Amino acid sequence: MSLALPLNEDQRDCLQEITNVAMGAAAESLANFTDTFVNLPIPIIRCVNSEDLIDSLKQVEGYDRLSSISQLFKFSGLNCYALIVINDESIDDLARFTGRSLDDDEGIKKLLYDLCQTINTTCFERLGEMIENPVETDSPIVNSLHVPLESIQMEAIANSNHLISVEINYHIENNPFNCDLLLLFPEDTLEELTRVLNNLM
Repeated sequence: MSLALPLNEDQRDCLQEITNVAMGAAAESLANFTDTFVNLPIPIIRCVNSEDLIDSLKQVEGYDRLSSISQLFKFSGLNCYALIVINDESIDDLARFTGRSLDDDEGIKKLLYDLCQTINTTCFERLGEMIENPVETDSPIVNSLHVPLESIQMEAIANSNHLISVEINYHIENNPFNCDLLLLFPEDTLEELTRVLNNLM
C-alpha cells in the first residue's frame, strides 16, 4: 500500500527527471549487454512501508519463481539501496541473449552479478554526475534465488519503516524478458534527498 509521498510536486518531478535519465542510461547498457532493444517506461515514485514493498510489485505477480540481488549505494554519504527483481524465465532469456550456460545456481549468481553491474554502474555514474557528487557502492548481494514473491529476503535492505521507492521495469522488445530495478531511499535520507533536489531546481 502506497503512503503519502513526503515530497512536494516540484521535488517529485525533479527526482523523476534525474532518475529517468540515470535509469535510461542503464537501459542502454542493458541493451548492449543483451544485444537487444530495451523498452524504458517512466519511473514510478512511491512512498511505501518497507514490509509492503515486495508485495506491491505488480510487474512480477503471477511468476512462481523469482530471484533478487541488491546493492548498497551512498547518496550524499547516506545508505540507500538498489534492488533488482527478476523471474526465472527472464534469467533463462538473459542467459540465451548473452551466450551463457546455466548449469547450477553459481552460474545464475554470476549472471545476476553481471546484470547488476551492467545496470547499476551506469545508473549510479549518471546519477552522480547530475547531483555533482559521486555515488559510492558496496558489492552486490544475491538476496534470493527461485522463490515466490512473498519469500524474497528483504532483511538486508528493509531496515526502515518507510521508503521512497523509484521503480522501473526493463522490458526487451518482442520478448517476455523483464526485470525490475528499484532505487530505495530510507526515511532517514529524506532531509538530504530533499536538500539535493531543491539545489538541483
